[in-house]
Amino acid sequence: MTGYIQHVQPKCQSAKGNWYSSFLVQTDEKAYQRCLTFFPDLHKDILERYAKEKISVSLKSCSYFVPSKKAKYEMDTVKIDSDTEFEDAEVTFDYIPMPFSRLADINESWSSKFVLVKVKIYEEDDPIKVLKNSNELDMQVKYVHDKEGSQIELKAWERFVSLLRVGKCYELSNVSVKVYKGIRRLSTNVGTSANEASFE
Repeated sequence: MTGYIQHVQPKCQSAKGNWYSSFLVQTDEKAYQRCLTFFPDLHKDILERYAKEKISVSLKSCSYFVPSKKAKYEMDTVKIDSDTEFEDAEVTFDYIPMPFSRLADINESWSSKFVLVKVKIYEEDDPIKVLKNSNELDMQVKYVHDKEGSQIELKAWERFVSLLRVGKCYELSNVSVKVYKGIRRLSTNVGTSANEASFE
């Protein structure tokens, strides 16, 4: 896989105690691949260097996750292993930051499983406990809108319950798009990253 590394997420710990980090690879002018590593300390410096310097890179010895019922975030995600090699490479396209998805587009018809959005939280429900895959997890529904005024529900799981606050604006990458009874909602997952941003 060859391209530009973008949106490197700081090291996080899952509910099961596993450390991980996620990032995107721009593989074409309008194509972005979601990647996940469970060796964040091993890859931290090299990922940050490539992302900061916007150097095209070739990732060798990586592969797609084999999807499992217990970890739906693995769908369409490339796994970065301890032996994955990073090498400078040449590509035929320029570095293009992944554009933010419009909530209006997501609400109407959206086929991608993961999106990058810039939203402001204007309301939230009380947090609750949810039994998921035999684990009791914290979850809170938050209501968000973008600059155009389009609104959507966001299910915030675990650390995002306290991290995402009402009245604040965030850039959320690797957010899942869920469809239930024809209604689309956003949901954080193990690969989601959140950065507080300006709404200007």
